[in-house]
Amino acid sequence: MTTLGMEPLFVADDKDNEVFTSLLGASGFGAVINRIDEVSENTKEKGDLFEKVVQAFIRQDKARGERFSHVWRWREWPDRNNRPDTGIDLVARERDSGNLVAIQCKYRQPGTTSILMT
Repeated sequence: MTTLGMEPLFVADDKDNEVFTSLLGASGFGAVINRIDEVSENTKEKGDLFEKVVQAFIRQDKARGERFSHVWRWREWPDRNNRPDTGIDLVARERDSGNLVAIQCKYRQPGTTSILMT
């Protein structure tokens, strides 16, 4: 299992793990998006699964893995302190500076999916 720091690549319930494992076999980003479409029952599920895929990608990608020591989904971020969702999907801590980076990743439709890190 690939890890970033001490974090597992992907942690979720059994259904998510089954879906995520099937995504690992997908050849290319387009295949991942198609698989998300196939297994998701609604738009919220698509967005949630896409966030998990982006989180795992950031954790295992060499350049981003070296940049960040931790990557959390907004609802899992330990310093959230019950703050409401304001559009931030992921929070990452930079390894060297300790600064936090807000990441927004929105699944819309094939061809319009994007990842924005600020």
